[in-house]
Amino acid sequence: MRIKKYLLTVIVLMFCFWGHKMEAQNLTVAGDGLIGGNIGIGTQNPAAMVHVRSGANDTDKLLNFSENDNLSFFFEAGFLGTGVTGNTLKLNTFGDNFTLNAMTWRGDGNVGIGVLNPNAKLEVNGNVKINGRIDINNGATNIFIGQGVALNSSPQETVAIGVDAGAMLNQSASLNTFVGKDAGRIATTALQNAVFGGNAAEALTTEDFGTYIGAFAGSVGAADDAVLVGYDANPAAKVTNVTALGSHTVTNADHQVVLGNVAQSDVRAYTNLSSASDGRFKKNVRENVEGLDFIMDLRPVTYQFDARKLDDFLRAGMKKDPQVEMTAYYQALQEKAKITYTGFIAQEVEEAARQTGFDFSGLVKPAHNRDHYGLRYAEFVVPLVKGMQEQQGQIETQAEEITDLKQQLQRKDQENRDLESRLARVEALLDKLLDASEENTGSAISISDAQLHQNQPNPFHQTTTIKYFIPSETVRAELRVTDVAGRVLKSVIVDTRGEGQTTLDATTLSSGAYQYSLFLDGQLLESKQMVLIGE
Repeated sequence: MRIKKYLLTVIVLMFCFWGHKMEAQNLTVAGDGLIGGNIGIGTQNPAAMVHVRSGANDTDKLLNFSENDNLSFFFEAGFLGTGVTGNTLKLNTFGDNFTLNAMTWRGDGNVGIGVLNPNAKLEVNGNVKINGRIDINNGATNIFIGQGVALNSSPQETVAIGVDAGAMLNQSASLNTFVGKDAGRIATTALQNAVFGGNAAEALTTEDFGTYIGAFAGSVGAADDAVLVGYDANPAAKVTNVTALGSHTVTNADHQVVLGNVAQSDVRAYTNLSSASDGRFKKNVRENVEGLDFIMDLRPVTYQFDARKLDDFLRAGMKKDPQVEMTAYYQALQEKAKITYTGFIAQEVEEAARQTGFDFSGLVKPAHNRDHYGLRYAEFVVPLVKGMQEQQGQIETQAEEITDLKQQLQRKDQENRDLESRLARVEALLDKLLDASEENTGSAISISDAQLHQNQPNPFHQTTTIKYFIPSETVRAELRVTDVAGRVLKSVIVDTRGEGQTTLDATTLSSGAYQYSLFLDGQLLESKQMVLIGE
């Protein structure tokens, strides 16, 4: 009772001091003095030991303090409060909007809003609206917000926001940021990972230096030095130093960058990609690129790609999260399978390179049995350039050969003109020979039906053909070749009767004019002139 009396006296004096301008009817003391009675301020029917009521107008104030005035409450040691054990002060409301324990200050310094027994410095039951910044420092430069965050221990310099985000982190983990429900949920000793998205990096355990952005990114696989950006972007195998950009993107080999998923059919940019090509950093430079031989072994084809089959191949063995939506993605895979492409078959390019002994960097071979072939089409430019250079060399060689042939033809033309001049002289000589042989021709016997034709060609080179007709009753027929002096140079016995011909080989004779004659049974039938020319 001593404590209660003391408290009531202080409150009355406080209101008397601060509210000396209040009307007398606003203060009511009921009962025998201060003992056992209620005090009412603004009411004539106090319902509690101290009952304060404002006027009907909301602008009326229960209490009004001047600037820099302070209102403090102090508890004596062992103060039990009102109906609550421990040094506790409660603010309650009553009436139509009654709320039990609107605010509670506990003697150990814990404060609860809407909480009867706060177990932290500040515990709130309900929504909290914050219009400023919250700084949280747990002694290890960590920020934890969310149920189940970092349950096991206190990692170093870590941010975990979301239900069960980084739930399994231990003391060795540091410099991680996990934002999202179940983000990095089973990570233990991971270092320096940045994770943003519900269920992102849910497969991360001890991997380091990763960036995971997007719901379910890294939810079925994680990697060291990984950048996985996009819904359900995941590695299909234990890999390192990889980048996968795009929803449902799968990376399955070390040191790999994957742009987009299997269902996408166009990767667009508004400038060309450039590769490092600085001579200061290139060594063992050799000119051993295959050209035409390699290019001519390639087989250009058109084809359609079984996108669903490739996607199933990439995801074989991967645990599929049942929450990941794949319906629209599978439809896109079916649409892509209808597109007709132009290109090569990687295995055939590999065989062409093997046949020519060419270590072709445009061919990407599988890194393991769950990887697939690929082609870097831009690198086909190099053997194509080599092939063009080789072809240009062939063209230049052929041009030189054509020039030589033209020069030879010009020389031949000159030789032909010289030959024509020589033929003219030969013809003049033949005229003289014909005049000289008229006596011999005139003395030739005449045999019915026998004939000797002019040789073809005439003039001739090396060989010429002589046609004739020899009657069947002829016993001996002979062709004789003589020079202008009448000396017999060749003699050919003719066994054929009737129409016939003989090919005369004159390779042993010198260029010049000759006479050939047909003798039947020792008598001269006829003589004709022929001209042999050299090369």
